[in-house]
Amino acid sequence: MITTAIFPGRYIQGAGAIEQCLGEELSRFGNKAMIVEDPVVNQTIGGKIADALNEDFTYELEIFNRECCDEEIERICKCTQACGAKMIVGIGGGKTLDTAKAVGATLNLPIIVIPTLASTDAPCSSLVVIYTAQGQFKRYMMIPHNPSLVFIDSQVVANAPVRFLLSGIGDALATWFEAEDCRIKGAGNMTGRPGPMSAYALAKLCFDTILE
Repeated sequence: MITTAIFPGRYIQGAGAIEQCLGEELSRFGNKAMIVEDPVVNQTIGGKIADALNEDFTYELEIFNRECCDEEIERICKCTQACGAKMIVGIGGGKTLDTAKAVGATLNLPIIVIPTLASTDAPCSSLVVIYTAQGQFKRYMMIPHNPSLVFIDSQVVANAPVRFLLSGIGDALATWFEAEDCRIKGAGNMTGRPGPMSAYALAKLCFDTILE
């Protein structure tokens, strides 16, 4: 039996990670970025993000319009091409991150995602959920690879409204049961093949860690 797993290129996590190493991590991918932030993120940690970047690092900022739709993806693509960015950085919730992933895949640029909520599966996934501009589900989009960097400042995630943290905890607890069902049935993951034992072990470790 052939098993397959796909992962982000790099995964950084820790309290205070933005101040400690965001500039260093982004500079691995070049010196100019298109940064997409949702409005709340821009108001709460936008300044912290800007202060963390290296002196020789430049960026263009676009505020996300709250829907991961074809129109928004096209708009951000045009802005990214116009400024000559070497990477796309999405900061916020699932729809913001999915938009950044779609833009990066369309333009073949490194994709960096900085989730600010625990209640989304978007950061590590190659799946993009696309909606209409009015917020109705439209289709799924599979991008060729997972994000190049998933960067999580756990203090930022912890500071989000409690309902998002609780939703994330519930989702994480359910992951083991979902994974165990797939393991027993030999069901395929997003690659179409069964996942390796390490994936199921991580799901169980996640469950055990939360209970502790």
